[in-house]
Amino acid sequence: MRRKLKAVPTSLLLTGAFWPVVATAADEEFADLDRNGDGFLSVAEAGMKSGLMERFTQLDSDADGQLSEEEWKAGRASAGDERR
Repeated sequence: MRRKLKAVPTSLLLTGAFWPVVATAADEEFADLDRNGDGFLSVAEAGMKSGLMERFTQLDSDADGQLSEEEWKAGRASAGDERR
């Protein structure tokens, strides 16, 4: 008996729904610094990383008093510290 393969909608393949998520060193470091797990780095949390406090205001592009993961990664990339 011949088995038929089920078609996978192209939209799911393009969105990456079937691809495993690989955490980078940057993702892991952000998660370690984000002690309360809210997805942002507060001033206190940023103080745990050497050199981050000095750049906090510069990296906080939307001036909301906290760093999103995107703001933090952008700061790492601009500093040439984008390790994977």
